[in-house]
This record gives sequence, structure tokens and C-alpha cells, in this order.
Amino acid sequence: MSTCNTVPFTKLFSFADSTDYLLMIVGTISAVANGLRLPLMTLLFGELTDSFGETQNINDLRPLVSKVSLKFIYLAMGGGSVAFLGE
Repeated sequence: MSTCNTVPFTKLFSFADSTDYLLMIVGTISAVANGLRLPLMTLLFGELTDSFGETQNINDLRPLVSKVSLKFIYLAMGGGSVAFLGE
């Protein structure tokens, strides 16, 4: 039977230096931002459906939908960035 040396949770970070702490903080903030993507996407989808009901003129609809579509692209770019940093 082999024995495995374990480290108590209280001493788990005793060997971490400032770089390790910085990477853990960046990873934690990125993971939280990555988790906020889905609620933000549902808010943007609601904004998109509201833009269809705001106007009766088809010519006025395109700028409204384009603004919301651009927000979706920004959300995707930001989400990809934070997903990369979180891993």
C-alpha cells in the first residue's frame, strides 16, 4: 500500500509567490466575467425583441437592430477574451 503525502488546505498557498497570486486573481475575475455572459446575452436578446416592436417603419428598424447586433459582437469578443484568461 502506497502512502500519499497530502497538504492541508491552510498550507495550500504557502508556497505561492506574487505571480501566482496575480494569476489566481486574474483567473477568478475572468471566471466571474465569463459567467456573466449568459445573463447579459438574455438582456441583449430582450433588447433585440423590443427593437422590433418600437417602430412600424421598416426603414427605421435596420439601425435599431444593427446597434443590438453590434452589442452581441462586443459580448462575443469580450467573452472569448475572458474565457481565454480564465483558463
